[in-house]
Amino acid sequence: MTGCYKVPQLPPEVIPQVEAALVESRDVQLYTYATGYTEASHSVDIAARVEGFLQEIFFTEADVVEKGMPLFLIEQQNYQAQYNSKLANLEVLKAKVQLTEADLARAKILFERNAITEQEYQTSFAENEQAKASVKAGEAEVHIAKINLDYTTISSPIKGMINRTNVDIGNVVGPGSGHTILTTIKCLNPLYVYFDITDVQFNAMMNHLAQIHADGDQAGNSEPKTAPLLQTGEGRELVPFEMALAGDLTEKGLPAFHYRGMINYIDNTIGRDVGKITFRGEMSNFDYRIFPGQICSIRIPYADVKDALIIREAAILTDLSDKYVLVVDDNDLVSRRTVRFGELVDAEHRIVLSGLQAGEKYIVTGTQKAKIGKPVKYYTIAN
Repeated sequence: MTGCYKVPQLPPEVIPQVEAALVESRDVQLYTYATGYTEASHSVDIAARVEGFLQEIFFTEADVVEKGMPLFLIEQQNYQAQYNSKLANLEVLKAKVQLTEADLARAKILFERNAITEQEYQTSFAENEQAKASVKAGEAEVHIAKINLDYTTISSPIKGMINRTNVDIGNVVGPGSGHTILTTIKCLNPLYVYFDITDVQFNAMMNHLAQIHADGDQAGNSEPKTAPLLQTGEGRELVPFEMALAGDLTEKGLPAFHYRGMINYIDNTIGRDVGKITFRGEMSNFDYRIFPGQICSIRIPYADVKDALIIREAAILTDLSDKYVLVVDDNDLVSRRTVRFGELVDAEHRIVLSGLQAGEKYIVTGTQKAKIGKPVKYYTIAN
């Protein structure tokens, strides 16, 4: 029986299949990434500055209104009557000036003939001056009455999209009525975008701009830079940005940065509590497609790197001490390679500073199946 016993044979080792890519060398644009939100470039609360019954509304809610377009009409009768009364009173005051001027002229002749005393002459003079002052006061009252009358017609101070009306026709509006803010207008073109970046990101941007100016100085292409690297006045260094709205994705599911703009404001302090600084960008929104309050992804181009080594972010592995990738050699054997990485190029790729050479194969997917020193079957995918 023992002579017939056969030693069982182990099944052949299965060689795992993986996806591999080649380390690529190419010029890349580096970006700083952030999350932001959109905001109107101007926002105006339309208020009633005089009190009265709301008589007419001239706009359609959610329409784009032009600067100077009438929006509301407050009942005018009382303010028109006040204005007419002040005008009439002004005419009375002007007539009194004419009368006192005639009295003063007569008093002057009589005083020169010693027919009246100096006190009587001075009284005529004072009455004339008082009448002239009354005319000035009357003109001011007419001006105030005209302002209040004009306030009954409320016009748009800017071009923008108007909100719904807060008060219906027939209600009392104005100071003391409880209905002061009638609606709101927001200017959506241009549109503002606010976002924060970390102090590390900010320092990288500033270092790059400083290097650009230093290179220019050394080449004799510009005067030594004495102004701030990022300015907000005339002659400022305009930094572009790109924006993708939530849900705007590429075929790979990455943010699609369709929109462009320029940074026009930078806060003057990095917050100690969060270590971030606020930026504001301005962009065209001529078709009013984007509304205030939308969350968006931002990227700011800040450096060009020539002949950078690039690998996929998904291939990077980490242990307690190092970051590494699994490399496949010419014999299809797997080895571990410790790598020093640079900046993220986009959501999928990262720069290699050392540890890999252009053209080397590295495993992108299937790293959990690959064993160091063992062979793999692979098929190459685009980097």
